[in-house]
Amino acid sequence: MKLTFEHVHVMINHLPIHGLAIALLALAAAMVIRSRPAQLIALALTVFCSAMVLLVSYTGNQAFDAVIALTDDAGTEWLDEHSRRAGLVAPVYYAAAAFGLAAIFLPLRWPRCAVPLAVITLALGAAAMLGGGWIARAGGQIRHPELREETPAKVEG
Repeated sequence: MKLTFEHVHVMINHLPIHGLAIALLALAAAMVIRSRPAQLIALALTVFCSAMVLLVSYTGNQAFDAVIALTDDAGTEWLDEHSRRAGLVAPVYYAAAAFGLAAIFLPLRWPRCAVPLAVITLALGAAAMLGGGWIARAGGQIRHPELREETPAKVEG
């Protein structure tokens, strides 16, 4: 079996949602127990899961033509909506990754910024994760008519 962009996209698209949820739970717990080593691990996981959006977006873009050829008219509308939502939310993931990196490294020089940066990372990560669910809702309806309750135009209107 040939591994295609469609397959890779479907395999990894859960990391920025489910993986990030686990990372954020770990980060919140590390902040509650005030453990810097635990925060560093959680921040590293947050950066990794947030940055995976780059690969998820790339494989999704590469799979677009193949998927559009397989779907019906309503699925095509949902594919366009899925792509539109991904474009809107991706910057939030990038910001979460950037602040996560800052929360790892800046406290080496300025220790007092550790907690504020971790809190910002947590908030951005939560926003990205929720946005990822919004993206996934549209993505799931591309090839699954049984999940469709409405068209993208009715969702937005």
